[in-house]
Amino acid sequence: MTHIKFYSMAFAFIMLNACVKEGNLGSLETSQTTALPTITQNVKNAGKLVAKEDQPFNLKLEVSDADIPYGDRINFSMVSLPDWLAVSIDGILSGTPKNVDVGSFDIVVRATDRSGKTDDANLNITVVNANDPPFFITTDLPSASEDTEYEIQLEVSDIDLPYGDKLIFDKITMPEWLSLSKDGQLTGLPTNANVGTHLVGVEVVDKAGAAIQREFKVTVENVNDAPVFRFNKKR
Repeated sequence: MTHIKFYSMAFAFIMLNACVKEGNLGSLETSQTTALPTITQNVKNAGKLVAKEDQPFNLKLEVSDADIPYGDRINFSMVSLPDWLAVSIDGILSGTPKNVDVGSFDIVVRATDRSGKTDDANLNITVVNANDPPFFITTDLPSASEDTEYEIQLEVSDIDLPYGDKLIFDKITMPEWLSLSKDGQLTGLPTNANVGTHLVGVEVVDKAGAAIQREFKVTVENVNDAPVFRFNKKR
């Protein structure tokens, strides 16, 4: 667990009252007042926090206050936090960011002592994207018809596409009459010899090398052909 210390700049104020009386050297009286749980500016801007997509994030916040030895207590609360992040009353920032949380966030956490005095910490947290594999949307291929052009666009998605990811299609298993483009388009012209069911194996790879494979079946439907005499009909 990561720790950040918020150091108090306030110390208990000592009220000094000097009383000088005739024949007496004097007396010294002391009284304690509440110190602010002040967070130093250099700690507020000490650095940018980093969280990783789909990984738990934990950060222990610590505040030093001169009144703690006298029974003071510090409670933490949220002023401004992203939806995926929470702060406990004892100062633990925790949460697990998802792909939709990738980006930079300004956060504000408040420290409050028993007397109600507060100070805010302004921090920044960046959620780093983690590569996610692509996934198929297309589940089945429609049938093809003999002697008819076949053209189908395979649908694949990846939640990293908005962040610049790209997908490339490649064939694993493909009948001779069918071809696959790099952007996932199946095209071909089946003939009478191709009537029947064929296996179509496809692999999709993203920029980071994450791959997914899928096997489909495509059926070429027969179209009736006119009969043709095999001998010479001329006499």
